[in-house]
Amino acid sequence: MKLLATLLIGAACVAGAPAHAQREVERTTGSNIPVPKRGRIPDSVSYSEADRGRIAAAGVARCIVDSAPDKVKTALSLPFGKELNKTLAALAAEDCLSTGEVHYSATLFRGALFAELWRRRVAAEAKGQSWGPALDAYDPSLPVAADADPATKQQLGLLWFADCIVKRDRAAANDVVVRPIASKEQAEAYTRLIPNLSPCLLQGQEVKFSKPVLEGVLAAVLYRAPAAPKTVSGVQ
Repeated sequence: MKLLATLLIGAACVAGAPAHAQREVERTTGSNIPVPKRGRIPDSVSYSEADRGRIAAAGVARCIVDSAPDKVKTALSLPFGKELNKTLAALAAEDCLSTGEVHYSATLFRGALFAELWRRRVAAEAKGQSWGPALDAYDPSLPVAADADPATKQQLGLLWFADCIVKRDRAAANDVVVRPIASKEQAEAYTRLIPNLSPCLLQGQEVKFSKPVLEGVLAAVLYRAPAAPKTVSGVQ
């Protein structure tokens, strides 16, 4: 499935800016009414086409989280399948790309939304604040339904793979998601993460993924990790 976001107004992208927990806004030409800041496709030739797509997708996700948070929560609460794809397609129609077109699969779009949620939670927690929306914790021990379609089995397999990586090196997984896309800091995080990939593959298993797919499933696992048990008077 392909999702298409149509962009309406043009503007330059400042890539590599830190993620913010607060809402980012802009004003459409000829209007004084602030609207959620739209994603931009960077013009810089220093980025590859793939990286430009990743940056644009992150900007679109940020805008959608600002403009339709309830719809985002609804979409990310759904199991893999046609209903999820339909809901994501509706979200992709939001006015959240400034100019041009970006095509991405439901998997990439879902992952970009989770990555944005995780960046905001990390930014908020750094200030001692909590941030939602609350989603069910991810449980990798749940069995895959026997009648699950191949696409669903693939997605669940990627989540299991990401869960294993997070358990082996949570700090590196976190940095891969929160560091500015295509930055030196993110590249260094990937270098730290790479040794954890092979040990998380089942014997004979092959997993094919791109950076945005991996970042998306890592973010989903990080965001939906079970809450740490509270300690009372030194007793858990």
